[in-house]
Amino acid sequence: MIIALAAILPLAACSSDRGVTTAPSSGVSTATASEVGGAHVTANEGSGNTISSLVSGTSCPALQFMVSTYLIKTDAATSYSGGTCASLRAGTVVSMTVRATTEGSQTAYASQITILSGGTTPTAPTPPTTPTTSTPVNTDIVVTSLVSTTACPALSFLVGPYTVTTSTATHWELGVCANLKAGSKVALTGTRTGDGPIVATNIAFRDVTTPTTPTTPTTPTTPTTPTEPTRPSEPVDGEGAISSVSTSTSCPALQFFISTYLVKVDASTQYVGGVCADLKAGVTVGVKGSRNTDGSIIATRVTVRASAPQPTAEVEGEGRVTGIVFGSACPALKVQIGEYTVTLTASTQFVGGSCSTVSVGRALAVRGTMTGEKTATASQITFKN
Repeated sequence: MIIALAAILPLAACSSDRGVTTAPSSGVSTATASEVGGAHVTANEGSGNTISSLVSGTSCPALQFMVSTYLIKTDAATSYSGGTCASLRAGTVVSMTVRATTEGSQTAYASQITILSGGTTPTAPTPPTTPTTSTPVNTDIVVTSLVSTTACPALSFLVGPYTVTTSTATHWELGVCANLKAGSKVALTGTRTGDGPIVATNIAFRDVTTPTTPTTPTTPTTPTTPTEPTRPSEPVDGEGAISSVSTSTSCPALQFFISTYLVKVDASTQYVGGVCADLKAGVTVGVKGSRNTDGSIIATRVTVRASAPQPTAEVEGEGRVTGIVFGSACPALKVQIGEYTVTLTASTQFVGGSCSTVSVGRALAVRGTMTGEKTATASQITFKN
């Protein structure tokens, strides 16, 4: 007859005077409730049996495994609860309904298996990944050289030892990708992840020059009197604070920036409330003129609204570091706090930290002096929680 057991183990071989009968039709040995294949059975109710190993060369559904010294066999007719045949492995605790076979007292066939524990396939731990940090970049640079194997819009160029890449997502101001060349001065905004290249999100040309396409030389002709180039008809009339003055130019042919806009004056420019020499960083001016095709503005009239703020003006405030200016380092570190650029020096005093502990996301209280409309030099930095 077939035996339902809560547990096979412990099984201890012992002598029996009751014997084992053989089913005449099936050839499979049967046993009493206390015998399996001639071995004495002690039920271990509720605790189950632990699989010690799987038999090499067998697989589901005809899997074979060992429980202590006993060989248990399964086949396609074996039913499972609490798991499947694939759940069986060394260490799995099971209870079974078994019957003896003709192969000896140490071998049994399992018709039903209940998986009590250890029946789930262990999940291999995901190897930890090395965290990467994206560092904001916001600085003025000079292009060292272009990478010859790349081309616009996916251009790569070098700034000293650093590589900068562009893409179709890069925004260009006062020029286009094709204008970039070795020696170009640009304002670069982007991010750098780990030791990888700087991915440019915005590039604004500082010294705007429109390259001309070389033409095939022709037979010289009698030169004609040059004519004044026709200026675009798009009028410009606005006001803003001068952010910087081009150091390679001077009055009367001075060039300066209002935000990202390049403004050019010449000997024909008219001035109201001041003169060309009054045009300095921080001065608010009204500009009237016209826009060139390259985006620069030719000023026909400049109205000086206010003088530049005194650089000794005291400033004090708090905020979180949003970026580290590319190329700067302690003790002369430059950090971005919102729209302001704060410069640290060797004389800057630190409370609650040091120059080396300044990082993106840190909350700082800054005391110092304004050096421009959006720039300041810190005399004291206090770290906030």
